[in-house]
Amino acid sequence: MSKQEFMELMDEFIEWIKTGNDVSSFDKLEELFRMSKHFQDTEDRDINQKRVEVLILLKHMTDNSDVQRYIERRIEQLGR
Repeated sequence: MSKQEFMELMDEFIEWIKTGNDVSSFDKLEELFRMSKHFQDTEDRDINQKRVEVLILLKHMTDNSDVQRYIERRIEQLGR
């Protein structure tokens, strides 16, 4: 499981979202979660920047204010 593979998978997921597809129907969602867990404590700027990009897209997809606040906190943590 390489950084490059994870970055490519996140790019694929971002494009999936941007084209209006439902998040839950992304066929590699389980793999994305598994890889995300593997890299969860990384200090790698590229990975964390890509995560922020994903979170921003997800934040705009929900009307749930609790979820939006959680995403905002997570974005702040990754931005440090």
